[in-house]
Amino acid sequence: FVGNLTDVDKEKKEKNRLIAQAETDQLTGFLNKLSTTLKVNELIKEEEEDGAFFIFDIDDFKKLNDTYGHRVGDIFLKEFTSKLSLSFRSTDVLGRVGGEEFVLYLSGVGDNRHYLEEKATQIQAICNSICLEAAPEEEVSCSIGIARFPDDAKNYTGLYEKADKALYYVKNHGKKNFAFFNEIGE
Repeated sequence: FVGNLTDVDKEKKEKNRLIAQAETDQLTGFLNKLSTTLKVNELIKEEEEDGAFFIFDIDDFKKLNDTYGHRVGDIFLKEFTSKLSLSFRSTDVLGRVGGEEFVLYLSGVGDNRHYLEEKATQIQAICNSICLEAAPEEEVSCSIGIARFPDDAKNYTGLYEKADKALYYVKNHGKKNFAFFNEIGE
């Protein structure tokens, strides 16, 4: 009888491990694109509090990979995401939605622009702080687009589109910065 309890426990642990593996990006441990979408929509539906959606992209990441190799790029991404994980609340949603593209959803932040600016600056500082042994002279930066829930959009897709427009506004105006969707004069 005790053997059956052990087997059920092992099965449950294995099932949970497989679910976690399916929901996360294997390199960074962040939620993958699908899981990020589901989690943000779930938070929006449940909490209905003002939130902020960030898209951030590592500037010229392709150059880093092409110059130093994908192994160095992977080391950068691991260090970057590890530091990010330590810098945000457990209730914040961090996801990797592309090669060097990430999203962050902060719920319950109200209309606190100063707080959102601090968070954007913090993301940039983390990115800038990483010194790669294999590429010590490389300065890596990131660009960030920010959209607000519910002012700019009321679901993940809408927030993503608006934040993406703000991100590309930053990319087209010198990179290494952040912009709010409602301020880019679309």
